[in-house]
Amino acid sequence: MFVSIRAKVLTDETGVYTEIPPLLAATGVLEPLIDYFLHRSHDRSLEWMRKVTRSVRLFLEYIQINPAERDPLDFTDRPSRAFT
Repeated sequence: MFVSIRAKVLTDETGVYTEIPPLLAATGVLEPLIDYFLHRSHDRSLEWMRKVTRSVRLFLEYIQINPAERDPLDFTDRPSRAFT
């Protein structure tokens, strides 16, 4: 199960924070997604971050429901199959 939450991230002691929508899993927060949002926070909107969080959540839920589909080559090969 994955849940999108609202978080305020402090990067220094000035009190300035960045609001991001990280994804919470059973094992904890997905830190690579937080790092990505912090890296892009200066040029991407909160709404864009919410859409990315939703996309990642849907993908992780798909992988969880379909464990046989974990081969990364399947994901890279599918677009070419659609156009052949």
